[in-house]
Amino acid sequence: MRIDYKVVRYFMNKKVLINISLLIIVIMLLLTGCGGSENANSLYKYAQKTYGDCILISKNETKEKVTIIVHDILQDFDYEVASGMHEINIDGSKFGKVSSKYDTFKENLIDKVIKNVIDNINNKCTNSNISYEFDKENMKLILYTNDENEGKEICIECAEIINKENKNNRIDSFLIELKNNGSHIGSIKLPNIIWRDLEEERIDEFIDYAKLHTDYKAKFLRKELKTYADTGLSLEDVFYYYWEDNYINNMSYPITFYYFESSRGNEYYICDFWYNNGGYPERYTNYEKNM
Repeated sequence: MRIDYKVVRYFMNKKVLINISLLIIVIMLLLTGCGGSENANSLYKYAQKTYGDCILISKNETKEKVTIIVHDILQDFDYEVASGMHEINIDGSKFGKVSSKYDTFKENLIDKVIKNVIDNINNKCTNSNISYEFDKENMKLILYTNDENEGKEICIECAEIINKENKNNRIDSFLIELKNNGSHIGSIKLPNIIWRDLEEERIDEFIDYAKLHTDYKAKFLRKELKTYADTGLSLEDVFYYYWEDNYINNMSYPITFYYFESSRGNEYYICDFWYNNGGYPERYTNYEKNM
């Protein structure tokens, strides 16, 4: 397939203000789309490599789409893997077709986990007068209580039940969340069976951010409360989401600095506000790649 460069001319002629990264993404999609849909054999190899041992149950191959159904051996459930050609449409204009692949592994796995734990979870909650609901899309169990201490105990017990289904750490990051009188008060995040209050959740949020966006071996050290002036930025550098109501409107505005140690032993910080980096929101940090 030849790259359709009219995508580039389109944005130039229309004079649309768009970040250059979007153009790069579109061109990469066109490049990776060359060759059409994958065949059933390649999808089966993808399933084995990505999710582990499985058995091919069925396959359906057409010109536009290839679909296979496989059975996961480790946790005994079926899921679908498919590949097809899809058009790129931007602002009503078409820029060719690309091959895309998707599967139902995650949602079918969560369905299987819930099926295996639902009776035990129901017994725990019913005997303690606690209501609950599963949020499958976000891999979460939400418990509702009017007794905080009892709620924490049941939260831990439910986490232990669900963690038994965490084969090969497939559902790491599954949350068991507790709400007391409608207000969120804490949670447990698998695979660790450790209760986290609101402040501990906040620290974990920044640890995850540090590992994803700075150094994946980052170690949390401490947090310090300072002011916006300590960042060295101007007020115009702040990025706001529409749902936020904590507008930074003066240089004395309180800012929390979360300090980390990089894999090279250097200390750096990440702040608890969003920095406007060329139109993209990022947590403000003094981290550099050679730290």
